[in-house]
Amino acid sequence: MMKVWFSAGCAILFQLTTPAAAQAPAPAIGFDNVAAARSALQAKPGVKFSDNDGWLIVNDTDGSIWSFTPANHFANPSVGRRTLLQRDGEFFVQTQILCQAQKPQCDRLKADYELLDKRMSEALRAKK
Repeated sequence: MMKVWFSAGCAILFQLTTPAAAQAPAPAIGFDNVAAARSALQAKPGVKFSDNDGWLIVNDTDGSIWSFTPANHFANPSVGRRTLLQRDGEFFVQTQILCQAQKPQCDRLKADYELLDKRMSEALRAKK
């Protein structure tokens, strides 16, 4: 599973063509539920979809990468949205999660994302 997360996370580092403008993290993912997020992305022109070990990976036109959990995932239905941002000359990953599973599963999903975010941040610092 970490391979999938790391692959999806690394995609942010290599697929964005322009750095994001400096901004504070947004307070919410922007949708009331996972199905609404998926529907909105499917209706949006220019969005690219791929499958990575059952995860639906969506490359949004704003540079964000959305990762929808597979049906058999412990925290399904859930989606994570990652965006590479720059502040004070430093790049960082902003992660937003919408989890509709039970609290223990959502807490576990959040911990998995935090671990990957830490690894991605370390990789960004190492590239300097």
